[in-house]
Amino acid sequence: MRGTMKKLIARLFASSALIALVFANVAVAHEYSHGGVDIEHPWSRPTPPGTPMGVGYLVIRNNSDKEISLVGASTPRAVRVSIHETRMKADVMSMRWLESGLTIP
Repeated sequence: MRGTMKKLIARLFASSALIALVFANVAVAHEYSHGGVDIEHPWSRPTPPGTPMGVGYLVIRNNSDKEISLVGASTPRAVRVSIHETRMKADVMSMRWLESGLTIP
């Protein structure tokens, strides 16, 4: 059980690490709204010096009547940012890279 939990934590960190580069120096930010889309609770932890990646989290709510897609992001702190989705299934949290972006109904 303990080894399984360590593997899960390691996988979550590894698979989501690049998202944080968007928010690398932000501990906790305010919420943002634009055109019916709300960004809630964006946050990240600072990374130790020399760490090549980081992690950031946020909730996106689409309050408009149109489907939207998050297809990319950028930051002056990184060459590359990748989009991942976090889901809870059968009491297990997982993240997966979304090569084509994230569709938000």
